[in-house]
This record gives sequence, C-alpha cells and structure tokens, in this order.
Amino acid sequence: MQPYAQTQAAIEILAEAEEISRPVDRVMSFYFRNNRYIGSKDKKAIAEQVYSTLRQQGLIDWALQQVELQPTARLRVAGQMLLEGQDLSQTFHGERFAPRPLNGTEKAVEGILEKMEHAPTYAKLNYPAWAGKLLLKAFDERLHEAMEALNEQAPTDIRMNLLKGKKDRVAMILADDGLEGEVTPLSANGVRLSNPGNLFGMQAFRDGLFEVQDAGSQIIAALCLAQPGMKVTDYCAGAGGKTLALAAAMDNKGMLIAGDIIEPKIGELKKRLRRAGVDNVQTQVWPIETKNTWLKRRKQTQDIVLLDVPCSGSGVWRRNPDAKWVLTQERLDELCEIQQSILQQASALVAKGGRLVYATCSVFEEENEAQIERFLSENKGFKIIPVAEVWAEALKAETVHGRCPVSGPMMRLAPHTTKTDGFFLTVLERTEDESN
Repeated sequence: MQPYAQTQAAIEILAEAEEISRPVDRVMSFYFRNNRYIGSKDKKAIAEQVYSTLRQQGLIDWALQQVELQPTARLRVAGQMLLEGQDLSQTFHGERFAPRPLNGTEKAVEGILEKMEHAPTYAKLNYPAWAGKLLLKAFDERLHEAMEALNEQAPTDIRMNLLKGKKDRVAMILADDGLEGEVTPLSANGVRLSNPGNLFGMQAFRDGLFEVQDAGSQIIAALCLAQPGMKVTDYCAGAGGKTLALAAAMDNKGMLIAGDIIEPKIGELKKRLRRAGVDNVQTQVWPIETKNTWLKRRKQTQDIVLLDVPCSGSGVWRRNPDAKWVLTQERLDELCEIQQSILQQASALVAKGGRLVYATCSVFEEENEAQIERFLSENKGFKIIPVAEVWAEALKAETVHGRCPVSGPMMRLAPHTTKTDGFFLTVLERTEDESN
C-alpha cells in the first residue's frame, strides 16, 4: 500500500469506531479481516497512525476548535500529520485509495500548529478536561510527568508459563524462537520484549509457553500469594490473564474459580486454559441478580478472593488511548457504584484469616482508596495488610523481585514510577466471622 492509502485506512477505522462507539482495536481487527490484502507491514503502519492520532486527540481537537473546525476523523489525522511535519498535499490529493483533497473550509486545519502553542494544560497533556481535578489529585506535582508517560506507546511484556517447565527451560525455548528482552520491572516471571513481532503466530505461544501480560498485571496476581491446595476465586476474571497466573502459582493444585458476568469472556478463558495446560480451574458465569445461591453456598470458604473490578481503565490509557475520549464523569460514577457492590457481595466468600485482594487498572482515587475506605467503614471484620508485608512474602515465593515500590499500606503502580501500566491494589484480611 502507498502511504496515502494507509492514511485513508486509518481515517476509515477512526471514523467507524466513533460512529458505532466500539473500541478502536476491535474495529481495526474487523477492518483487517475484511481487507485481507493488507499486509503485515501495512497493518503496522496503519495501527501506528491510528494510535498516534488518538494519543494527540486532545490537543488536536482543541486546536481544531480554535480555527472553527468540527473535529472529524480525517481532520484529526490531518492534525496528527501536521504535528509530525508532513505535507498534507502529498496525502490528501484524491487519487485512487487516497483521502479526498481538503475543501476550502477544511484547509483551515493548516493553521492549528500556531494555536497549539497557547493550548491549556489538559489539551497539551491530552486528557479530558473534566478529569483534570481527579488527575491532579492522583498525581499532584507529578501530573505532567505522569500524563506524558500515560501517553507513550506501551512496551510488550510476556509472562512465562511455569506450568510448562522451569523458568530457565522456558526462557531458553523463547530465546530459540527469537524472542529477546529483559526481566520485567518487579515481576520475576516476566520478560519485556525488545522485538515482539507476531507473538500469537509463534509455536511457543500455541504451545502455551507464555501469555502476553503487562508486568503490572503480573504483580497483581503475584501479590495474591496463591499457593498449591488453596481455594481461590478470581471473581471478575474477564478473559483470564490473572486466572492463568494464579493457576501457575498454585501449580495446578487446589481449586481456582474464575467467574464473570460476560459469558463470551469465559468462553475465551476456556481456550486459554487448555493452551496453558491448566486443569484446576472451574469457570462460572455469574447471574446478574443480586441474590446468588452459588455465593451463599460458598460463604466464608475461600482462602483468597481477587476482585479485579470493572473500572475506568485510566491506568492503561497508553494501550487504549481511545478509552479516555469516551469516558465521562457519569460513567465513572456508575463504575464506582458497581465496584462497591462487588466488594460488598464478594467479600462474603472470604474465610476467616483469608484475604480479599481489591485491584483496578485505574489511577483515580475515587475507584481506589475511596472504595477501600468506604468498604472498611461498613465491614469491621476486615483489616488492611500493608503491601510491604505482602511484598516480602512474594519475594520469598520468587514471584517478584526488587524492593517494594511503595511505602504506604496500599499499592499504586504507574508508567512514570514503576514502568508498568497503572494499577492499584489493596490486600484485606478477614479477622472476624461475618456473624460477629
């Protein structure tokens, strides 16, 4: 494909994602399936332009409005190209497969660069204006550093599946397949790749030797401290990245329940379990109703309950930059209520002396510390286990490495501090029976 044809494809993908309100990665995947002539190099170039545009969308949209243009997919892409110093006339010329020429009104886009010099902070740092106070509360004087890191391209991390062999053997097989990298930050069983390539087409992947998983997500699973023979529940398992890590920590021994309310996710998890050689997992699709007989029968029976709750995803904006442009205050409020409801409901599963692990991939205090404070105010039978204590246990288990990255009772991870995606974790222990 010619570069101008790649740009037209990027415009079409962005326009479609906005029109049908679907995540851009899914729209792009569907677009590529429907246009099988697009080669791997072209796919990479198109994806890079799509994501580069999304990462700069806040600044571009603000500047477009200053020249009285309504933001559209093609004008956003044009703005992204201007930021990279490209000549729009070499792309927007209307030849076959190229974007049509800019019309008289659209040509005003060429004046946005000088406007950008005067952009407000939220536009320059590419975050939604409404979220400014929340982000300032989260990052304080490190706001600029944090947001710049959240707007960079994310690295590719994998977790070695030790159910398939010892770490040295798995690492050797991966190296023989051409995968090069270094140990992930903080997570002892991960590799940060320098040359990811087509991971899902590799024989090592099909053989279940590794899973693609950010180091931060690996750490969440490691700090659950799941061990062989335990009863563990991954309550919001989704497609099961952490479930797989928990199963490996348990060495396929004990009972691991992986549940979610979305049945297709559980279907995808079952495929991943087979590939990884996991056989101690029982999957469960949770009913929507509040009254759940399954939960009642298992009241206070679980050694560990992981709640990786639905959240804003603000900690993974560098991977999903489109998500920040569709998030609203109203949706955030809804998510906070859902999170608290899950906390209250799932906590009943935890046995006395067992642990409730609350996690999000959010940077907002409202989804993190505030939720724990509210939960503890209404549930006196739980206490926080300081994360440094949990980290020390994980060090002994050799699932993490290095010093604990935080000093407080709860853990926050972020690209600018730990070189991982943004995550939050708190470990709670049940100290009293629910009846007390």
